[in-house]
Amino acid sequence: MRISRSALAWLVPLALAATTHAQSPNVCDQAGESPDVVVTGIPDTFSYGSEGGISAFAIGTTACNVGDCWLNWNSANADHPVIGQNLFRLKDGRFEQIGQSWVKHTFTASNQSCSGCVGGGDGNHLSVGCGDTYTAATNGVQFFLGPKWQVNPHSGAFPFPAGDPTGSGLTNARLQVHNADLDPALNPGAQYFAETQFVARDDAAGHNASWRQVSVSGAGASFTMAPTGPTHGGSPAVHAWKLVDPAVTLSDRRRAGRRQAPRGGQGDPDRPGDVALRVCDSERRFPPGCGLVSCARSTRGRRGQPPVPRRGLPQR
Repeated sequence: MRISRSALAWLVPLALAATTHAQSPNVCDQAGESPDVVVTGIPDTFSYGSEGGISAFAIGTTACNVGDCWLNWNSANADHPVIGQNLFRLKDGRFEQIGQSWVKHTFTASNQSCSGCVGGGDGNHLSVGCGDTYTAATNGVQFFLGPKWQVNPHSGAFPFPAGDPTGSGLTNARLQVHNADLDPALNPGAQYFAETQFVARDDAAGHNASWRQVSVSGAGASFTMAPTGPTHGGSPAVHAWKLVDPAVTLSDRRRAGRRQAPRGGQGDPDRPGDVALRVCDSERRFPPGCGLVSCARSTRGRRGQPPVPRRGLPQR
């Protein structure tokens, strides 16, 4: 078969375009390629005030795609990450979750440089080596918050559009914490740790939780949080317990469909001590107040004895 010179002039650009597409540093078009979003920074927190004995907060996030191809970030459908916000307390050797938010639905990836940003992305994708920052005030906008229980953290799937917050008021859907769990007069020596977690369908296998220690100040019905120390990226907040107390033992529990549950504990499980279970990405449903994206429960007492009573989390 003869190919005319004019036909060849059309074929060469098409071949070059196909080669360029196959070698794109962004498009997930090669075997083994996948995005990997990590919270590399928790830059700030925001305090909204208190209602009915509960204070509301938000936590800022800087996310970076350290994977091999871009991460979907399309707010017009379910192909975008959601962000969980949680608060933990270490008090008298006991580590427990004391607050959580509904999940923030992301929009418009800014593609800032964070790890050799290759560029070429758009608002609907977070390119390789590129980052996106949401201030705490943005992560606390109630319009973008959806129910946590709708998200399957194992697969990253959730219905679209998400359900709207059904309540009202300044605490609704935001990171909620009982004032009694924050009051310095009631919690002498307590340490607090803020955690954020990204969940996305195209990065469901990732370890996308990060934490940072925060200070808490205030009294009565007025409390504020402020970040202290570095952000610990790719690590759930239960790891802070080990960092503070070297006697704590950390272990992971993995099962098909219920993949990661880091567990921290002190000493022999048959003796007095604490055990905290942090469910990272299990699709199994847990008791009310535990949620799906995050839960850390701590129990104390000898085998056969009831755990120390505790307040439930304000919302799911």
